Amino acid sequence: MEKDIDRINQLLKSEALLASREISLLEDKILFPYNSEVGVFFSVTKIPSNFSSLDSIELRLDGVLLQSQVYTKLENSSLMSGAIQKLYSGSSISGVRNLELIIRLRGENEVTTEKVFAHTFQKELYSKFIQIILDSDSITTKEW
Repeated sequence: MEKDIDRINQLLKSEALLASREISLLEDKILFPYNSEVGVFFSVTKIPSNFSSLDSIELRLDGVLLQSQVYTKLENSSLMSGAIQKLYSGSSISGVRNLELIIRLRGENEVTTEKVFAHTFQKELYSKFIQIILDSDSITTKEW
């Protein structure tokens, strides 16, 4: 009888561990579904002529700071050579979302100037990727 109780106890423990694992997987699917992803990328075609380099950026989604970065000479060089930087990858709910990128550019005299770029997009029930492109005096986006 004692062996039967031990066997039943082990069976219950293994079933409880299996149920716990299944609950954890379901929580991940509910909290972080694969189709809620938003990715934001940044590239530079050309820095405006009166500036020498990128100083820093701040990325906000619906007013919440997602990313900030101060650029090194090597990072500046990489972006000027055609690199695309991943600024953010995370989950977002569906609906109209407001993205803001503050770009700080350093001038020849080391004075920093800000350019603020705002972009509104519709987040649907699938992944959304946005590339922000600095091209001389304009800032554009690509969405896919």
